[in-house]
Amino acid sequence: MRLIAITILLVALAGCGGRKVVATKPVDMSIPPEIAKAFEVKELPAVAAAPAATGPSAKAEAPASKRKKKTRKRHAKDDKKAEAEGVAGIAGPGNMDFVIPNRRPQNDPICVGEKLWMDVTWLNTKAGEFELEVLPHKVMNGRKVYDLKGTARTSELFSLVYKAEDFVESFVDFEGWFPYKFLLHGDETKHIRNNLELFDHGARKQYIATYDNRVQKGEIVEDKGFKDLTPLSQDSLSAIYYVRTLPFEIGKVLRFPMTTNGNQWETEVSVLGREEVSTKMGYMKAFKTKIETRFKGVLQQQGDAFMWFSDDERKYLLRFEAKVRIGSVVGVTRKIETGVSPDGSTPPLPQGPSGKATEAKDDATKTSGVNPGDRGDPNQRGRHRKWFHELLESVSSAVKKK
Repeated sequence: MRLIAITILLVALAGCGGRKVVATKPVDMSIPPEIAKAFEVKELPAVAAAPAATGPSAKAEAPASKRKKKTRKRHAKDDKKAEAEGVAGIAGPGNMDFVIPNRRPQNDPICVGEKLWMDVTWLNTKAGEFELEVLPHKVMNGRKVYDLKGTARTSELFSLVYKAEDFVESFVDFEGWFPYKFLLHGDETKHIRNNLELFDHGARKQYIATYDNRVQKGEIVEDKGFKDLTPLSQDSLSAIYYVRTLPFEIGKVLRFPMTTNGNQWETEVSVLGREEVSTKMGYMKAFKTKIETRFKGVLQQQGDAFMWFSDDERKYLLRFEAKVRIGSVVGVTRKIETGVSPDGSTPPLPQGPSGKATEAKDDATKTSGVNPGDRGDPNQRGRHRKWFHELLESVSSAVKKK
């Protein structure tokens, strides 16, 4: 899986030094106004709670699996108008000419207010932090959507080699569980990136606008236009959440399409088994999965990639490991906020080996990358200073080989 958490934190392989990172604003992508309007994100209107119905006339809401599927069709005159205005007939949510499937699980594992913090290490030191959060629901052209956001930043120590402060955001159909809009803003030592991807699954088209500024090389590459889209494809962020909505069975392989910058991928998630996995919150019961991505049938990864999800209805991401060109990248969850269920209740935290929920707590070594037992030991501090010198040399060597 082309996880944004992994790709963002591999920027260290690009080299060291460079400009000082400042808070840059996303670049104005200047997309056609008709497209911008169709994919405009709005706040979900507040709905007053209606009194509970009682008596024989009261009707219970049908389970998700039995609700009628909604069909959204685009009118021919809208297509002609769009083509005349040069937007190739792409439309926003609510204007699709295919049946939107209801793929909501019986118990929704994704709750508004959920937030998860991960520490990411490379070569046995903390390289950065990754945060995943579920923001309040939004509306896009009449469709209720999830608002998912991921933020990645390099650690204080690692920023001496390469600094990155990036975020991604995805807006996903509440019933169909496929994305309509994906945003990326990357502010890095040698690289400023802005990606906008808009998905019309009914038309099998997507509109992308990318801005790529290689700062030290003085190169700016921009790309805009329409690309083909496999319907129900996930983007780099929504895929992490979509997997959690699927049933896990040992030995089962979950397959679904993905799209990145207009390229189509096939992702396979193999459920290998149950394990007790180490996190910053203690050992947790988890499902171990192996992730593979293929582009036009060809396996793309250079090494194995694994993800561990909590062994419960919520399937929180607890850990990931991925082989890269130099060493491995490991992400470990250190804190979880569960958010609030639709009924107002607070979901439980993942369970440890004892079967009890484990209390989340902040990691005392969050910024240092040093094991707690190493504090105060001058020999160990010297060892870490030596490691940092070796890190600089290894990164510089990687650059010279390019």
